[in-house]
Amino acid sequence: MAIRAGTRALFFLAIALSSGLGLGRITFVGPDVAGLSAIGVALVLMGVYGRLAASRPADRPRPGAIPHSDWPIHLASVATDRFEVFSDRPEGYVGYTDYTAMSVDVNDDLVAREPREQYALLGFGNGFLTGIRSKLVDGESRGQVRFHVVNASSKDKEAIGWLAYLQQSGTDNAGPSTENLHSVIQAYSNRIVSNGPIVVKFWDNAPRNQNESPDDSDVSSELSEEWTHIYQVAFEEGRRTASGALIDPV
Repeated sequence: MAIRAGTRALFFLAIALSSGLGLGRITFVGPDVAGLSAIGVALVLMGVYGRLAASRPADRPRPGAIPHSDWPIHLASVATDRFEVFSDRPEGYVGYTDYTAMSVDVNDDLVAREPREQYALLGFGNGFLTGIRSKLVDGESRGQVRFHVVNASSKDKEAIGWLAYLQQSGTDNAGPSTENLHSVIQAYSNRIVSNGPIVVKFWDNAPRNQNESPDDSDVSSELSEEWTHIYQVAFEEGRRTASGALIDPV
């Protein structure tokens, strides 16, 4: 899509509020200045949104982005034994839009994968990011720090590349943030362990509470235990892999 997830949601909210206020005043009060002004604001916002949607793909393509129709990420093509930590985390409005953007990318990549792979990637990702972030001391907690994983297996490289790709693609109004990535990975890890695999695209489930999964398919207790075990094993593997990572010299 041309405009990222969080920004699109806020545009729609602003347009709905402005038009609702304007139509409400015109209906119950009459066509006064406040009502007509609100309608005017809604029309301006719609125009701005249309110009951004039309111009952004050609003028400012998102680095590394892939069309949502092409999820999931092809793991072999992003495999790497290096991971860069970006310590800054966006806050406020920017924090909301970037958390939403990251959630969209993580969700829609996972929904295109089989359940076992969902659990394996999230388990490794949560364990790896937990381990990597624990290795940072106060002096290294700001700015960017690049880690090199020694003797990483091909499977581990694919999982590290998956994280590195999402860290770059799941952005909207701010730069990459490892803390933002980790927060979303943790949220989806909790979700699959509690509710089962991800089966619905993010915006198809957007009206509902994203901490709940009413559309997630029911799974048997045996499958749930099997998948949860895959997650736990992958989490420990991710943490072990992180423990062997070295900081690249600047």
